[in-house]
Amino acid sequence: MKKLTLVALCAGALTLSACGGGATVEDSTAPTTGSTITSLSKDTAGAKTSTTDSTETTDPGKHQNANNRPAPAPRDQGAREVSEAPSAAPVYSDTDRALLERLQKDGVKTDGVEDQILGTANTVCHEEEDYRTTVRAVAGQLIEQNRTDLPLDRAAAVIETAAREAYC
Repeated sequence: MKKLTLVALCAGALTLSACGGGATVEDSTAPTTGSTITSLSKDTAGAKTSTTDSTETTDPGKHQNANNRPAPAPRDQGAREVSEAPSAAPVYSDTDRALLERLQKDGVKTDGVEDQILGTANTVCHEEEDYRTTVRAVAGQLIEQNRTDLPLDRAAAVIETAAREAYC
């Protein structure tokens, strides 16, 4: 029993000592001293090796501009009032719009699912493996979402035909 207690205490002490050195979550301050990097260079003839005296300081507050003056530190800006929210409308190419218009003309409501339909259309032209399965799945979703009254086979054919005309 004494050995077990001693082993447990040693294990606990070693575990706690492994967390030392200031590497904890609470220690969020960065070191204030800059580190120095010394460049080494070799003579091209290989006869002698010398070290140069040039050093670079990696202290973030010591960046200098072309006039050797310290550059101003970046600052946060205050919040500004926005008069109008930016448009979240996606931008579609003429080809994309033509495909969507063709589907709408053929009885498929594309509003709100444009990206899914365009992605499906791209699989048709690349003739990815089982692209027909994807087209049928999307056609089935369009039917279930009441976006078309076409039967499944007809809806899938409309999507595939429109995709081939637009992209292939």
